[in-house]
Amino acid sequence: MHHTTVGAGRAGEKFMWQRLAFACLAGSYINVSIYRHITPP
Repeated sequence: MHHTTVGAGRAGEKFMWQRLAFACLAGSYINVSIYRHITPP
């Protein structure tokens, strides 16, 4: 039982890091698109 708890914890941690990385990538992409939209060509 303890083994499965550790496995689930690691899986959740990995999922959290994936969400964090995706949020950073999406945020930077949105910032770049907004920056390009605001600044004149």
